[in-house]
Amino acid sequence: MMCDLCEQPSDRMIYVASWQVCQWCVSNNVLEHALAVESDIAKLGVAVSKASATHQDDMRNKMVSKSRLEHAYAAFEELTAAMNDLSRSTAASKVSLRIETDAKRALEDYKSVEEKTRKAHRRHGYPSPTPPTKTDKDSAALSPKV
Repeated sequence: MMCDLCEQPSDRMIYVASWQVCQWCVSNNVLEHALAVESDIAKLGVAVSKASATHQDDMRNKMVSKSRLEHAYAAFEELTAAMNDLSRSTAASKVSLRIETDAKRALEDYKSVEEKTRKAHRRHGYPSPTPPTKTDKDSAALSPKV
């Protein structure tokens, strides 16, 4: 039979763990050394698997953090775009309000001048060129007077 540790033939063998060990390996501490090496390898294997698990967790955390950072950048870009849109729409709203106000003022001025002209024509006996109209408070024409 062959010794699994020294790989020498021997008639006197003992079985330890999964090995066949000769008397010489037992007497010269080869078996103790092999058991210590096997124990150290097992301990290092456990340490490697723990380190690997920790590394995997750290890699997952890194990916989550990277994703959150990308999301934050996207949110910031969205916020910036929204702020720019608000600024543009506010400016456009102010311009359109000014145009609306000017148009209303021009309409009211025109109606006022036209009403004064109509009154003056009536006072002096001239016929009115346009029929008078009823208006609501927004100055929209409703129907001509009959």
